[in-house]
Amino acid sequence: MNRLWNWLKNAVERRPITFVMIGGSATYLVGLSIVVVSMLRVFPAPRFEGAWLGITFGSFLIVGFHWLVARYDRRSVFAQILALIPATFLFVCVVVG
Repeated sequence: MNRLWNWLKNAVERRPITFVMIGGSATYLVGLSIVVVSMLRVFPAPRFEGAWLGITFGSFLIVGFHWLVARYDRRSVFAQILALIPATFLFVCVVVG
């Protein structure tokens, strides 16, 4: 696990824009897919007690990605702005929706 963590930190530090573009797309795709699948499982009923684990885990992946970029990306302001665009869009969708 330590080798994987070191590789991930080095990937963020060496190629921040590439990491944000590829890692962010993959993280959002996986995280939002987990949320949607867990919500579809309880869709006909308006109760979401059965979907809390999937919603939490999917959201945790997305928040973890943003934490990783904010914590370890020190070289590229552009990469940090790129990482904030989907977060801002998702926040607005949740607040407005």
